[in-house]
Amino acid sequence: MEGFDQKCALEMLEAMKADGVNVNMKVMQKLILNAFEAELDYMRSVGILTAKGEFKDGEYDDDDAFDFITEELCKRMPDCDAYVITDYLEYYFDYHDQVLTENGILEWL
Repeated sequence: MEGFDQKCALEMLEAMKADGVNVNMKVMQKLILNAFEAELDYMRSVGILTAKGEFKDGEYDDDDAFDFITEELCKRMPDCDAYVITDYLEYYFDYHDQVLTENGILEWL
């Protein structure tokens, strides 16, 4: 992870600490980094992101993305309980959206 992804992960973790979120921060950091990759895989699978990394019009379905990413994280983090993954993934989405919005990358219509 380089550049913005690394900055985003650090901002997410710092925001969680500041908000007093009660998670294992080492597990959360691992989940964030794996979730970034899994989310990109989801976007490729639904045609939002091309193999070359270019964005195209496509539909990002929050529920489908959550299911896809959860399944991927369970594969990538087999030592982590699936219930922990789903709980932490909720924080991932909340704080990822927050950081993207604060950095002017995500705008809710």
